[in-house]
Amino acid sequence: MMLARQDLIRAWKRGEIRFEPDISPDQISLSSVDLRLGRIFTKLKAHKHLVIRPAQDFDPSGFVRNTTFRSGQIFRLRPKEFRLGQTLERITLPATLAAHIHGRSSLARSGLAVHSTAPHIHPGFYGPITLELFNYGEWNLEFSAGKDVRISVPGAGKRFPKGSGLGADARVKAGFAVSFVMATIMLSS
Repeated sequence: MMLARQDLIRAWKRGEIRFEPDISPDQISLSSVDLRLGRIFTKLKAHKHLVIRPAQDFDPSGFVRNTTFRSGQIFRLRPKEFRLGQTLERITLPATLAAHIHGRSSLARSGLAVHSTAPHIHPGFYGPITLELFNYGEWNLEFSAGKDVRISVPGAGKRFPKGSGLGADARVKAGFAVSFVMATIMLSS
């Protein structure tokens, strides 16, 4: 079952779901929490003759370039360009809640996809949500780092029962391949 606005507000006020920096009540919609675009972006380095077998323990760290933008600095995503980004907010989920990421239709209409492969955010997750940003459009997209593009984390989480094997103090650090944007938090019955 998806958490509605009042359930999301209650979970946020009780500290079950935490955000750093904290969110404001206007970021909580009917069934989601809107997060902002962060300031760190990752670009894959071009290698003409490189062949990658991702399923065979591929470590991409030597093949990427990270850039940190100042707050308000313009980040441009060109047509057919792929970049990893992060949410400004770090989120903390308890071991009893999971979430899912969904792109907003208003962003999709501009050509922007915000996740490609991994919409699930595991129980006990802590960190910024990694965004898989791709511009499908025929024009440049510009965003103000640390400010606009309210990337939405609706409530897709599920509550897991105590004793389900997921420890109450389990923490999962955000990794290179974790993706995000609109997460939904759901209850399991």
